[in-house]
Amino acid sequence: MRALAEAGERFGVKLDPKPAEESSLTQRVREKADERIGRHGTGDVLMLRDLRKIYTGASGVSIDWEMLAQAAQALKDAELLKLVQDCHPDTLRQMRWANAELKEASPQVLVS
Repeated sequence: MRALAEAGERFGVKLDPKPAEESSLTQRVREKADERIGRHGTGDVLMLRDLRKIYTGASGVSIDWEMLAQAAQALKDAELLKLVQDCHPDTLRQMRWANAELKEASPQVLVS
């Protein structure tokens, strides 16, 4: 996040260098809201939902890295391209992990 924030400054973009963290209060509010609107499910189904959210979120971030790499190449900005090359593999690893977890857990949860 810091590296992206620093890179953004070169282009006049101000980014927060700290990742957003969900507070326990926010989590409790979300759980209460889910209860009130009737969103209940077994832990296993909720786990699949969370894994799917992780996978789709990481997929979106991966596309963002790809677009940023294309822009860096068009600008001939070696520093920005290096940043993408350093960071994008972490996102791809997250996608592979979530995908593997979904493949392992979904048959057990959905068929039982």
